[in-house]
Amino acid sequence: PPDPREVLTRAMLRGDLASQHYLPKSAAWRGRPERLLKGGKSIVSRLYRYPCEPGVAEEDPSTGIIATYARGSDYHSVLKRTLLDELADDLRRRYGKGTRLRPAVDSAPLFERDLAFRKGLGWYGRQGSIIHPEVGANGLLAQLVVDRDIEGEESEGLHPDRCGTCRLCVQVCPTAAIHPDGYRVDSRRCISYWTIETRGMIPRWIRERMGRRVFGCDDCTMICPWNRQGDRAVPGGLEPRAENVAPDLLGLLEDCVPGRFEGRFHLSPVLRAGWDGMARNVLIAMGNSDGAGLKEVALKRFRDQSSEVVRATALWAYHRHGGDAGIGRKDPSPLVRNEAEDLLSGQPALPPSPSF
Repeated sequence: PPDPREVLTRAMLRGDLASQHYLPKSAAWRGRPERLLKGGKSIVSRLYRYPCEPGVAEEDPSTGIIATYARGSDYHSVLKRTLLDELADDLRRRYGKGTRLRPAVDSAPLFERDLAFRKGLGWYGRQGSIIHPEVGANGLLAQLVVDRDIEGEESEGLHPDRCGTCRLCVQVCPTAAIHPDGYRVDSRRCISYWTIETRGMIPRWIRERMGRRVFGCDDCTMICPWNRQGDRAVPGGLEPRAENVAPDLLGLLEDCVPGRFEGRFHLSPVLRAGWDGMARNVLIAMGNSDGAGLKEVALKRFRDQSSEVVRATALWAYHRHGGDAGIGRKDPSPLVRNEAEDLLSGQPALPPSPSF
C-alpha cells in the first residue's frame, strides 16, 4: 500500500476525516517509537478477535443496536491488559527487569493498520480494517512500544488481498460511506463517526438512515464472509454484556442522564459518546422505530431536557411520530428553532452528492 502519511494527507485534503483534525497534526512523527516512549526502539503489533454475532431480537422495534465491538468491556483497557499479560514478563526476562513498555490501543499516534499489514497480520479490507483468515474482519489492533530492539518478531509474510471481487461491505453501508471500489471511508457519511465522535446535531439525512443504531455501525464488518472462518480465541472481557445486546430503548433513554449514564456503561466504550450524545442517538432510534408510546416519550424529553442538541433531536423524533414541530418555534435555543423551521418546511432530507 502507499505510504500511510500520504494516505492521511490525501484523506485530510478530501475532507474524509470530517472534524477529526487531530489526526494529521502528528503525521510527521506518527509511529516513531522514540516519540511514544522515551528511548523507544520497537513496536510490537498484535491482532485480536472480538465476537461478531448479531444480537438477539434485533428486529424488535423497542430495542436499539450497539455495535458488536462495544457490547463488552472497553477494548482499550482489555487489550492493554492482555498485551502486558502476554508479553511483559517474557520481554523483561529476556531483556532485563528495567525494560520499559507502553501499551497503546487507539491512544497514541500510530499507523496501526500499516504496522499490522507489514507484520503480516492481515490485508487491507475494502471496508477499511485489517482482515485475517483466522480472525475475519472483526479484529482489534493493539501495540506495545518497547525501549529495546526486539528479536524473534519475524513477520508472517505479507498477506495478499483476498477480498477479490466481493463488495458486500460497500453494498450494505446504509449511507454509502465506502468508496465504490473500497479502501476509502468518508467519515462525513459514516454513522459510526456521527454517533461516537460528534456532540452536535447529526444531519437529518443521516438520522433517517441510522435505523435503531444507538452507538456505532458495523454492518460492513458483520457482513464480511471471512468472519465465518474466524476461530481465534477472544480475550476475556470482550464478551457481550447481556444489557448491551438489543437494549430496551425506553430504559436506555432513562439511563442517559448524568450519574446514571456512567453507572449503566461502567468500563464500556459507550462512555465515549457522553450521556447527551447517547441520549441524542437513542432519540433518533426512537424516531426511526414504530414502537408504541415513543411519541409521548420524545415530547417529554423535549420539554424536560437542558441540552439543546438533545432537545432538538427530541423535537425531530416527536415530529417523526406525527407531532407538531411548531412547538419548537418558541424555544430559547436558535438550534432548536432552526430545527423546527426545517421540519415545518416539508423539504426532504437529501444526502449530499458522494465525494468519491
